[in-house]
Amino acid sequence: MLRIGAGGEPRLSFFWRLADTVAEARADPFLGDEAEAETLLHDTLMQAVGCRMLADVPLGAFLSGGIDSST
Repeated sequence: MLRIGAGGEPRLSFFWRLADTVAEARADPFLGDEAEAETLLHDTLMQAVGCRMLADVPLGAFLSGGIDSST
């Protein structure tokens, strides 16, 4: 993200960086088996979708068929 302060000075910041994610995963690796990974993925997806399904109007979604939609 590029942020420009009140004085006009630009500041670059990152929302997400691969190097940070890799370092975090190496510091705290997942040690479970395939079934635990599946359960964790399911629970994480349900929580992520659930907190975005709040609306005061009818809601619809169109999926692209990409890897995120397939998951």
